[in-house]
Amino acid sequence: DTDDQQDGDPLEAHLDGEIDTYRGYLASGQPQTAKDLFDRLLNRLNANASDRIQFRIKANISFCLLELGDEGGGLSLMLEACDHTPDSPKSVANRALVHLLRGDFEAVAKIAKTGLDDTTDNEELAGYYVQ
Repeated sequence: DTDDQQDGDPLEAHLDGEIDTYRGYLASGQPQTAKDLFDRLLNRLNANASDRIQFRIKANISFCLLELGDEGGGLSLMLEACDHTPDSPKSVANRALVHLLRGDFEAVAKIAKTGLDDTTDNEELAGYYVQ
């Protein structure tokens, strides 16, 4: 789940809604459709989108790639997505997930320990740490 909505800016709210709609395709077993929609959205926005929005789009594309069997591409794009919002709890958890899926358990432990010191209620990160 890469849901990370923010209140305030009407454009950001519209984009969050669009992202959530496309994410619904992924959740319903249509990763190629979701990826195509996310790719078009990312191309339409280019670098004009906020880092948070770019994170959400790229993270969702990476999950689409994982569902489509492109683990290397999906994990690389996830790290790129995390670079947009490196300190957000969702990014920290996703960065740990990448290392978990790659089997780099020492990196997972290090990321999780630091992340949980900063945000003790990050349940996703705590789960990856336990794994």
